[in-house]
Amino acid sequence: MDADTARAAFAAELARRRADAELSLGKLAGLAHASRGYLHHIERGRRWPTVGVARALDTALEARGALLAAWDVGERAAVPVSADPDEFERFERALADPRRTDAAVVGHLRRMLAE
Repeated sequence: MDADTARAAFAAELARRRADAELSLGKLAGLAHASRGYLHHIERGRRWPTVGVARALDTALEARGALLAAWDVGERAAVPVSADPDEFERFERALADPRRTDAAVVGHLRRMLAE
């Protein structure tokens, strides 16, 4: 399963469980200690929750680990951006001496975080 499919499955499972529990987004947000808007974006597949939020949602919806397992599938399916060997050398130099961080290292880290 690819990352988009796995993450869409998590979002659908979250929405289904919330509907089955007859909870509004606002009520679920209060139970999971998250914002209503953030949960809206998660349910629509526009945002990916942290493991802590996924765990809180699982608990709030009494999913007994099912939501957390779906989150784990989505998390594992995401493939990190690979760096070329020159970028790895730049990373090593940047770690050894942070003053040596250059635009290529910053650019690669931005791509990895966006992924």
